[in-house]
Amino acid sequence: MSAAVLPVMQSPPSLADPVTSISVASAPIPTGTNPSQFIHNHLPWVDTTTLTHITSGILDPAHLIKLIPTDDRPPVKNATSSTSGILLDIELSKVSLVADENPAFEKHFPTFQHFLTAITVYGAIRDIYDRDNVRFGTAVLMYTRQLATWLRQGLSWRAVLSYAIAHFRKYQSSTDPNVWIHIDPQLMSTTIVTRQAVFHSPTTATAQGRNKPICRNYNDAAKGCTFPFCRRLHACSKCNAEGHPAYQCKAPSSKPTQSNP
Repeated sequence: MSAAVLPVMQSPPSLADPVTSISVASAPIPTGTNPSQFIHNHLPWVDTTTLTHITSGILDPAHLIKLIPTDDRPPVKNATSSTSGILLDIELSKVSLVADENPAFEKHFPTFQHFLTAITVYGAIRDIYDRDNVRFGTAVLMYTRQLATWLRQGLSWRAVLSYAIAHFRKYQSSTDPNVWIHIDPQLMSTTIVTRQAVFHSPTTATAQGRNKPICRNYNDAAKGCTFPFCRRLHACSKCNAEGHPAYQCKAPSSKPTQSNP
């Protein structure tokens, strides 16, 4: 009677097994995104100086327009700034004059879409160089969402842009991403609240007095007055009432009476 042949159990390959070593070595290793290559491939219009200033937190807000592709930038002429009000810093007990820079920035970013392009590129650059992984890119996205919410609620783009520029100037060097998410009430009061009152309050002209000439552009539907602090009276040139232009006046027009023959 012949003995039964039992199957031989093979031991699992050891870590030193050449086959196992080769298969492990051939597995792809995630390396992430190379910042320089990303900028070169996707943001080639951003120059080295602008890139350095962004990563250093010292970008001049006037250069935000450089983040828009050259062919998409609106034509910009020289614009000067003027004093628009007083800024009271309660924490520092400091009072300072605020320069109205909006005429220049309104030419750079005539619409929210233009500013959105620039701030999105800015957020992408902050995110790609975010070595500590503190989510600056996410914070900037939440920031743009807040700006869009204000516009959807009926705030003027001029007022929102004023806040956006002041916020960028104040917080771009901060290492805390939360400053992009939370609303700054002091900046809001000195930008959005002030500008909404200037552009939309029907009692503004009354406070300025009636001894001023009536603004012609205000009464022209095709032009409209675009001066942030117009020195002329925003009143109807037809009935002299405040709160509406001539083309919206509902007062009956006076017609010359015809005499009977």
